[in-house]
Amino acid sequence: DADLTVAVVREGYRVLYEENAVAQTEAPARLAPFMRQRLRWSLGMLQVGWKHKRAVREGRAIGLFSLNDLAVFGYIFPLLAPLADLFFFYLLYDLLLTQWTGVPRVSSDPPAYLFIGYLALPLMDLLITFVSLCMDRRASLWLLLLFPFQRLFFRQLLYFTVFRALLRALTGKLAKWQKADRAGFIAITKAR
Repeated sequence: DADLTVAVVREGYRVLYEENAVAQTEAPARLAPFMRQRLRWSLGMLQVGWKHKRAVREGRAIGLFSLNDLAVFGYIFPLLAPLADLFFFYLLYDLLLTQWTGVPRVSSDPPAYLFIGYLALPLMDLLITFVSLCMDRRASLWLLLLFPFQRLFFRQLLYFTVFRALLRALTGKLAKWQKADRAGFIAITKAR
């Protein structure tokens, strides 16, 4: 679907968004099939970006914005995010050790502005999630309760998937379509 969308736009056609469209899907119920699905998706998006890399020079929004957005937010940031997390935990460790022993390890002043800056990212994520849920008439604000799980667990799985996809792309071991495990249930939500 991503490849078709980019190809259609590059041919000069428009792709429109239909707000009232409803899609039903069955998400993987276990972690292993979920990770295989996300690997296919991540690798597939990487392949779409590579296949349509010339679209950046064509001057259309699909190349100037969408493909660059895919590269930055789909691959570069997920590669850097674990390093930022490690740096944050190192600073937290240093701050706690300084408070406990009274002897600073990194600097004479704990870098409080780094903590504030780092904590601003999840707060912005939470705000964006809140606004998105408010804009979607069918969504429930109760989904905000999943935010800690998303931030601490789900994002790490996606980062791992990006690493795997890039490693596979570099080694030439591409993902294959596999039969999805189906449990036979689909959650159907009614519009309000």
